[in-house]
Amino acid sequence: MRRLKKPLIYASPALFLAAASALVALATFAQSLRPREPSELLFVTLGEKTIIVTQQNKINAQDFITRAAAALSQEPEHGSYWLGENSVLLFGGETGAGFAPESVALIACRRLTAGDTTPLSFPSRPLPQQSALEAAYEASYVAPENASFTQEDGVYVLRPHKYGRELDIEAAVPYYVSGQLLFTEIPLRPVRPQVTSEDIEQASFGETLAHSQTQLPESTTENRKNNVRLATGHIDGLVLLPGDEFSFNGTVGERTEERGFLEAGAFVNGRIEDHVGGGVCQTATTLYIAALYAGLEITERHQHSLAVSYVEPGFDAMVNWGRSDLRFRNNTDEPLRVTMSLDGDMLNADIQASAPLAAPPRFESVVSRVVPYDTVYVDNPRLAAGAEIITQYGRDGCTAQLYRLVESEDGQEPKRVLEHRSTYRPTNEIIERALRPSASATAYT
Repeated sequence: MRRLKKPLIYASPALFLAAASALVALATFAQSLRPREPSELLFVTLGEKTIIVTQQNKINAQDFITRAAAALSQEPEHGSYWLGENSVLLFGGETGAGFAPESVALIACRRLTAGDTTPLSFPSRPLPQQSALEAAYEASYVAPENASFTQEDGVYVLRPHKYGRELDIEAAVPYYVSGQLLFTEIPLRPVRPQVTSEDIEQASFGETLAHSQTQLPESTTENRKNNVRLATGHIDGLVLLPGDEFSFNGTVGERTEERGFLEAGAFVNGRIEDHVGGGVCQTATTLYIAALYAGLEITERHQHSLAVSYVEPGFDAMVNWGRSDLRFRNNTDEPLRVTMSLDGDMLNADIQASAPLAAPPRFESVVSRVVPYDTVYVDNPRLAAGAEIITQYGRDGCTAQLYRLVESEDGQEPKRVLEHRSTYRPTNEIIERALRPSASATAYT
């Protein structure tokens, strides 16, 4: 009988590689099941719980420990409040307990990096609750409103004061000091305004802190006089409460024909040209001087581009709607009244209070540089031969310093303190004269 040979078994290369990979994975798994040496493990105890971090997993250890510490923490229950009409109900919270996750993870990872597997232990620490007291105070606070004046149809009308309210913090302090705040009712108390209607009504305004007077120039037209009178009327009778800031533009308003202002001479590009509202700068200047001598805080003042004729250099104040304003603040502790009037060609400003100044300030204008003006001749064919007309008077330019004079304690000369420096361009004198033979209308110096 014939014997059969055993068949040959053929294994492909791919099958062989797959089998080899499986054997390697099996060996790796078996290796991981072996008990590790204690030096390969880091025990991190968080309160009553312990987590284990391996040297081989130290790359992800920081994130793992951070999440574990956060999960084992008990967040505090913060306090709350309920706002009533006359009181606030405060509810206490509960203190939490936990760990600082980022700090715990950082310390553990530094140990792993250094190869130090000494066990770490972090006790649970209290996490304080947040009081609702501050939030309740902010929610319940209503600011008081001072009595003030509003202008209605050109007349200043007293607007009454309003009391505010606030949480009585002092009543809540004992509960927080004892640490036993579970529930309490804290009253709301009124807050008195700094200035009441009674304060203003009792103010006498019997003393004049400062008086200022300027004269309208001879060249003043009826239109310019109208503008000065209008601006003066908007200011006359104004009461400034302590801390109030006066704004010329805010008080007088925009100078428009609809509001009664007319075209009159104003400085435009180094010349005097007609402009709606021209002349109101003299009202601003007269009031500025009174504010200076009343010792008020000047918060905004601008000089003219050209020197004016009605005050010394440095004492002027230029205003322009939307760009340049005159502002000063009542830095006293009592109401002040501003009165202004135009009597003939004399413009007056007074600042009044209930008591005089103990030591009225003094000022001095010092011109340090003078720039002479030029004379410009303009041919006018309508003039008779030899005739000349001055259409614009010249005025020298200059640089001037305004100093506040401060009395010295030793009786010596007063000390000069610079208030501001002003530089003015010269105003050319313009003369029109008859047209010369064989010449067209020209302007020359």
